[in-house]
Amino acid sequence: MPAVETPNAGAGQAITAVIPSPAAQASPAADATPTATPPAVQASPVVGATPVATPPVAQASPAADTTPATTPTDDRRQTQSTPTPASSVAATARPARAVFDLRLLSVPICVTSSVSGVVRGFGTVPAPTPTPTATPVVRPTPRSLRIASREVGEYLALAGPAIQAATHWTGITENQWPNAQTLESRGALVFAESRRIAALCNGIALADAPPEAGDANRELAAALTGRQKWAADAASLLRDSMPASAASLESARSESAAALDAALAALESLAARFDLTLSPGADSRVLDNNRGRVSLQVPLGWFVVRADSQSVLVAPPDLQVTGIEGLGPGREGYGSALRVRRLRNAPGQTLSDILVNVSVLLDEFGELRRTRDIVVDGHAGVEWQLASSDTGWQTWFAVTLAGDFTFIIEMGCPGEVSSECDRIMRETLAGARLRP
Repeated sequence: MPAVETPNAGAGQAITAVIPSPAAQASPAADATPTATPPAVQASPVVGATPVATPPVAQASPAADTTPATTPTDDRRQTQSTPTPASSVAATARPARAVFDLRLLSVPICVTSSVSGVVRGFGTVPAPTPTPTATPVVRPTPRSLRIASREVGEYLALAGPAIQAATHWTGITENQWPNAQTLESRGALVFAESRRIAALCNGIALADAPPEAGDANRELAAALTGRQKWAADAASLLRDSMPASAASLESARSESAAALDAALAALESLAARFDLTLSPGADSRVLDNNRGRVSLQVPLGWFVVRADSQSVLVAPPDLQVTGIEGLGPGREGYGSALRVRRLRNAPGQTLSDILVNVSVLLDEFGELRRTRDIVVDGHAGVEWQLASSDTGWQTWFAVTLAGDFTFIIEMGCPGEVSSECDRIMRETLAGARLRP
């Protein structure tokens, strides 16, 4: 049987792929995120059908409906049915917002560097051994302007959307902070923004900055780290029932927002030096993940936050929903995201065997909306679309058999942007290249 874990009942999905709506999923210990999750959080399924923690909100009243969503009992999940046009799939209504529980307030670590393409907390990376031998000084070789321009353009294709997303999310906090009069409302702002910033930190950690972009990249990393430090300090006060409005913290909040604006200006100046732009070009980038054995077309404006045993792509702000509800059911809080994973099969397994095993997991992602046959890089598979009335989240869950491996591609999005996410999922399946 494929190494697929069974999620806990009653939760929405996030994206994963062969990634969350299960959009964000908890991995084995080697893949654990650096975010500390309080023990009071209940486990819920994430992208890739792995248990994750539900969004940290308390129910508004004991009368809240806790009846698990019913799921179709027919055999459509084991056999293929006629696909329903995406336009006919109704958007899921978003549940009423609940009061944030300050006991669950936490802030992820901002990691802006990686070792051999692995971000700290997402796998084991050998620590470098210090050596007393002095490194000889090597004079820099003049670089070709054509090569430098190409490499700067590749860097800006990732850093540009990241800094634009950062200023978007911090701008929301800056606008709402003065009017957030309760501890819970401020805690919700800190919780939501800090997860957005942590994802951007991971994206910058995977960026390969050429020498010409070194100063701008360091300024961007420092700005993201500084903003996350303010969030951690504010969270500490809010958990102690203090309003996090001390003069020093208010100054740190304003300065960290200004630092991000300065980092944006530095990247714009770098782009102008090479006659480039921060806006993504007409051609999408390609993520070639050797560890995950998959190549993916990166949709315009999206950025990569993982490229190790999993490939995880996060959507730009225009495909996200603000607030805690927009973070999705996954622990990482990526919101609209795409995840791809590769799992080794048991000897002799067929696609029919895998579909039977996977179909058991689908009930946890909500109500089945559509099933269709797919072909990914010449390999047959099946895609399901599901929607959760509990979370307002929609999940696309695709499975294909390639050699001795199962590839799972998951996408999770809020119902408000389901049409665009459906289009991107189709394009992803059409352009993916699998290397079993």
